[in-house]
Amino acid sequence: MLSTLYIFEFILYDNSIHKTDNKAIISINHKKQIKITFNLLIITTNHIYIGAVYIMSGLIGGSIGFGLSIILRLELALPGFIPCSSLQYNANITFHGIFMISSMIMPILIGGFGNILLPLMPCSSDMIFPRLNALSL
Repeated sequence: MLSTLYIFEFILYDNSIHKTDNKAIISINHKKQIKITFNLLIITTNHIYIGAVYIMSGLIGGSIGFGLSIILRLELALPGFIPCSSLQYNANITFHGIFMISSMIMPILIGGFGNILLPLMPCSSDMIFPRLNALSL
């Protein structure tokens, strides 16, 4: 059993408006906490949570690709700063491009926004095969 690791924590406030002397005073009655745990994100069949996991994994891949682009820019700004041959530099450019497309662009655009927005467009509540959608992750 996985430990409870809170990925997101949303705090929603129920606001009520009290009118006294023609002034609106907003008071907070109580708060509802919605906590999304790591367990919930792995075993869920909810298309919005699956899309959020796709977006998070795309952002992690994007940060790794950003690190690769910083290495490339350092070599261009300060020649000889990173000791590598021209063949290694060209391989690094190619790896950076393929990695950014396959690890950031595809998961965020197709996996993330596709899972979040496509079921909402025809006003359906969920995907047709939610378990198969969860398996694709």
